[in-house]
Amino acid sequence: MAAERLSLNLMQRMSGIATATRTAVNTLADDHTQILDTRKTAPGLRLFDKYAVRCGGGLNHRMGLYDMAMLKDNHWHAVGSLTAAVKQLRTVLGPAKKIEVEVETEAELRAAIAAQVDIIMFDNQLPAVVKDWQKRVPATIQTEISGGITLNNLHDYAGTGADFLSLGYLTNRVNNLDIGFDLA
Repeated sequence: MAAERLSLNLMQRMSGIATATRTAVNTLADDHTQILDTRKTAPGLRLFDKYAVRCGGGLNHRMGLYDMAMLKDNHWHAVGSLTAAVKQLRTVLGPAKKIEVEVETEAELRAAIAAQVDIIMFDNQLPAVVKDWQKRVPATIQTEISGGITLNNLHDYAGTGADFLSLGYLTNRVNNLDIGFDLA
C-alpha cells in the first residue's frame, strides 16, 4: 500500500509538470526560444521534477548551484563591478563553467556584454524590451528571459529572439494530474 501511494503521488506530480511544460511549449510556439525549468523544485524530488520537464518538451536550466555561476546585482556590487566579478569567477571556475548574469537595466546589459559572459538573463522585462535588447547581444552570448511570465502572457515573448525562457511555475506551482489505480 505504501509503495502504491508513493508511486501514484509521484506519477501525478510528474504528469502535472510534463503537462504544464508541454502546454508552455505549445503556447510559446517559437522554433528558436526553448522553455527551461528552474531550480525551484520539491525537496528531494529535483531529479524527478526535471525529468518530467524534459518529458514535456522543455530543457533543464541547471541541477544545482554547482553547474554554473549566476551573478545578480548584489554579487557584483559586493566586488565593485560586474567586470571585476566576472574576472574573479573566470579565475576561480576556469573556462569550463558558464557564467550567467541577470540584467535589469541597459547599463547592466552593456556591462554584461563587455564582460563577455556566457548567458545574459533579461529579468522581469516586457517583450518589446527583450526584443530591443536582444539585437544588441552578440551571437556568442546566449540569452534567457525570466520573471513575471505566466501562461497568460507567455505567447507575447515569442519572436523576441532569446534562446531560452525560464518558468519557475512548472515545478513550484504544480497541479498534479488526477490519476487513479483501481484494480477492480
